[in-house]
Amino acid sequence: MFERQVKIITSGNIIQLQTFDRVNRKPPKITRLNATTWANTESGEIYQPQIKESRKDTYNGLKRSMANLRNIINANTDNPENVRWITLTYKENMTDTKKLMKDLTLYQKRLEFYCIKNGLDNPEHITAIEPQERGAWHAHTLLIWQKKAPYIPKADLEILWRNGFAKITKTTDCDNLGAYLSAYLSDTMEDGKTTKKGNRLHLYPPNMKFYRTSQGIKKPSIVWTTEGNARKNISGLRKTYETTKIIIIDDSPTSIRYEHFNRLPEKSQ
Repeated sequence: MFERQVKIITSGNIIQLQTFDRVNRKPPKITRLNATTWANTESGEIYQPQIKESRKDTYNGLKRSMANLRNIINANTDNPENVRWITLTYKENMTDTKKLMKDLTLYQKRLEFYCIKNGLDNPEHITAIEPQERGAWHAHTLLIWQKKAPYIPKADLEILWRNGFAKITKTTDCDNLGAYLSAYLSDTMEDGKTTKKGNRLHLYPPNMKFYRTSQGIKKPSIVWTTEGNARKNISGLRKTYETTKIIIIDDSPTSIRYEHFNRLPEKSQ
C-alpha cells in the first residue's frame, strides 16, 4: 500500500511536518553539452534552459528561498533575548547591489573589532537585503549571541555602518521570528496576487541570493519518513510540546500540510 511521505523540518523551537502525495527525491542525470544546451542522460532529451530575467519570473524559487530563510532564522533565534534586529539604510539613493555587499562585509568586520575592543562576544549574523520602492537597497541583519544580547548604542552602529542610518527593531515580543521577518521582507504573492512589496521582485537581479549567514549559523534539521511513522511521532509530540498553529497550504500540483509545534521551555536543572 502506498504511504505518503512526510518531510520533518526542525528549526530551533519550531517543528514543521510537510505531507506530500508524491515525492521524487532522485535528481535527473543532466549533462552540459555546451554553453546553451543540456542533455538528460537517462531520457536522451536535449533542451536549452530558458534564461530567467528576474525573480518575478521565478516566483516559486523566491518562495523556496524565503522558506529556507525562515527556517534558518528559527533554527538560531529560539531565545529572542539573544538577538538584535538591525536595519541598515543609506543616506543617498544607493542602487548598486555589489556595493551593498561590499559595504556589509566591511561593516561586519568593523562590528567584530568593536566587540573585541569593548569586551563583548562576537555575534553570529543572518543578513538579508531588500529593495525600496524607489529602487534603493537596504539590509536587515540579525545579530545572534549565545547569551543575552549586549547593549550597543544606535549611534555606535551608525558609526560602524558609515553609510547612513541604523534602526533597532524589538524581537522579544515575537515567538516565530523567522516567519515574521521573512513575511516582512517579502509580503509576496497570495492566491496569485502581489502586494506592494511583491511588485518589487523585478528589482532583484537574476539568480541573486538575497541573504547570507556567518559560519557559525546552524542549519535546520530535515528528516524524511512515512506518514504512519510521522503520526506516531505526533502523538508523542502533543504530550511534550505545545501546539501553536496548523496551516494548510495548497501548492500546485501537490497539496502540502504544515503542522507547527512550539517546544515547551526546558526545566532548569
